Amino acid sequence: MLQFVNKIFLGALIVVIVVLAGTLGYFIFQNQKLVKTIQNASPATQTPKIETQANQAESPTSQTQKPLTLKEVQDQVTASLNSANYQALGTFMNASVQFILMSTECCGQITKQEALDQMSYIDGGQPFNFDQNNQLIKNVKTKNFRLANTFVGISQNGEQLAAFKFDQDNKISSIELAISHKLYDL
Repeated sequence: MLQFVNKIFLGALIVVIVVLAGTLGYFIFQNQKLVKTIQNASPATQTPKIETQANQAESPTSQTQKPLTLKEVQDQVTASLNSANYQALGTFMNASVQFILMSTECCGQITKQEALDQMSYIDGGQPFNFDQNNQLIKNVKTKNFRLANTFVGISQNGEQLAAFKFDQDNKISSIELAISHKLYDL
């Protein structure tokens, strides 16, 4: 009788393990689909004002115009993020940029287009506050050496953070995004 109970218990245990393994596999598969969807998502929203400025910057006449100042580029970055018109950022970026999605293994040095595709990571955070004298932005920059010399924006509706570093030509050379600025409060 005891052997019969042990066999039933062993059989039930095997069924439970198989169900748990299947469930785990399903969730891993769903997570991979979600990650791929996020990485391949491209912003659908376009704002004509920013697009017009971006097109002017790429036009042949822009070669004879003086380069934008850092402040002007920062204003364009602010407008692009707040309108979720991430494609307009491409005008102000190097061909490849250092790109970090905080708390993920993404991304390292990537192309401009790959970086633009990743910008949807902070969707829903609009509008962003880019006032570098804001106490929260000052605290985040002080506590985190990687953000010390960056142009940081923090969501006014959520917790998202976007940080941009510019090179000597006032082009974006590095972007760091976080789903929450609280990740930097460690």
